[in-house]
Amino acid sequence: MLLNRNDVQKIVNRVVSILGKNINIMDQNGIIIGSGDELRVNDYHEAAKISAQEKREIIVTEENKNLYKGSQPGVNIPIYHNNQVQGVVGITGEKAETQGYGQLVKELVELMISEIEQKKTEQFKVRAMEEFAKELIKENSEEDVEILKWRAQLVGFDLKQERRVILCDIINFKEAIEDLKSKDSLESLDSFKIDIKEEQKKTLVMPQDTLEIKIQKLKQKVIELIQSLSNRKFDLVFNLYQDRFVILTSSKENPLEYCERIRNKVMKNTKLDLVMGIGDKCSHINEYNKSFNLGISLLRVGTGTDYFLESSLKLDKKIFGYNDYSMYLLYENIAKTTKDIYLKEYRKLFYDMTNNTSIKELLATVKVYFLNDMSIKITSDKMFIHRNTIIYRFKKLKDNYDIDVTNSYECMKLYTGIIIYELEQLQQN
Repeated sequence: MLLNRNDVQKIVNRVVSILGKNINIMDQNGIIIGSGDELRVNDYHEAAKISAQEKREIIVTEENKNLYKGSQPGVNIPIYHNNQVQGVVGITGEKAETQGYGQLVKELVELMISEIEQKKTEQFKVRAMEEFAKELIKENSEEDVEILKWRAQLVGFDLKQERRVILCDIINFKEAIEDLKSKDSLESLDSFKIDIKEEQKKTLVMPQDTLEIKIQKLKQKVIELIQSLSNRKFDLVFNLYQDRFVILTSSKENPLEYCERIRNKVMKNTKLDLVMGIGDKCSHINEYNKSFNLGISLLRVGTGTDYFLESSLKLDKKIFGYNDYSMYLLYENIAKTTKDIYLKEYRKLFYDMTNNTSIKELLATVKVYFLNDMSIKITSDKMFIHRNTIIYRFKKLKDNYDIDVTNSYECMKLYTGIIIYELEQLQQN
């Protein structure tokens, strides 16, 4: 039999609820593997075995039931899938009651089997595509690339279609899991009318298997929401691990706008908050790994820098593209000795900062100032401080460290030092 026993019992339960009559499903050997009467499961049914072997309907009556071991009055009909006998369905009851239902039940069961097998086939296809995609974004040898080209044809992945890799991380994934735990526990209490104090409710934990199912359903919902904004013919969305998702998108839309639409839709429907790293376009099979790695680097740098900015001043960026972080990625790959030499000029400034929060505020001001065209007015508006405060801070920097950030070259040099220092802190953490 194609189906496992759980699937067979589900079919039996559905048919029994529709007909209001008991049915049994037997395998080709006459063993009952699903029944409206749980006590009969695993019993031998000789009429079913003969029905499967001879591919014919067998009617058991009170008069002839002694000829068929383990059989009760009813009609037994072979069930088929892809023109092959998969088992036998039996309807319990007298001949006059059951004979008219036989063909109907047979076709109903066969339809349900086809539905289940179709779902399994689709699941296998999705799984095969995901496994292929996971290999595609890895670094591959020339030999592996040739194998991937062959596999792409098997799973129907068009390598001629240009795509880009986008990575998504759920910021509040742990909080979402805790919320699932508490919701499920409270629902259980309500369903059983259990009276329990509020402080006791906080300590309730749901069974681990139940929680895992809910987590997987939540992840699947995220995938489906992203897919609703994607081209299903060419795009692919999958959960890489834990809270990280990967999108292979063929969208011609501005990637920042595309990502913003995804963030908004996921947040609206699940309350999950995403951060996203946008990789480069991929027009060749070897470029998927590079695009994937760029997305990872952007997530790491985008979420790990802004060391000098207090939380209230951060730009609240959740989507990271190469243009915004190209300097970080460039400086990240410079040799450590070279970076140490560069920072030597500013070491005293950074050292003093560890014991003086006002210097950290000063450096935060320099960063916002440089990023906003060295405009004191815009910096003042961004940081919600008076322009005179900015002027005072810059004067303090000039007097104490001989750095004049109103000079564009000096400002650029210090901004570069800030970036390198932030990367240094990111590496240490």
